[in-house]
Amino acid sequence: MRNNIQLTDEQIEELFSAHFDVAITIDDLVFTRDTIEDFKKSRQKWQEKGILRIVDFIYLVTLPHEKTVKALVEIESVQVRKGQPRTNLCIADFGEVRACFNA
Repeated sequence: MRNNIQLTDEQIEELFSAHFDVAITIDDLVFTRDTIEDFKKSRQKWQEKGILRIVDFIYLVTLPHEKTVKALVEIESVQVRKGQPRTNLCIADFGEVRACFNA
């Protein structure tokens, strides 16, 4: 799945690190084909749904072509199941693949 994203590991890390202002490595991320809409629907079943925020932006890279990240979605203070710690979930939509990070 990771290979379907036309960015280097370093560029993906930079995107997440800039948003969270912490060093994030590619190993901290989970890649999925679940859509943003899938996350929105799943969220309705979570113990605490949190606050959903969508930030659209263009991510320019130094490759032969300009690459666009369709959306960066952050769901703040979610608790998927009772008893689990609350977390912030960040999802970057790269088209057919999404990258996710729990902050």
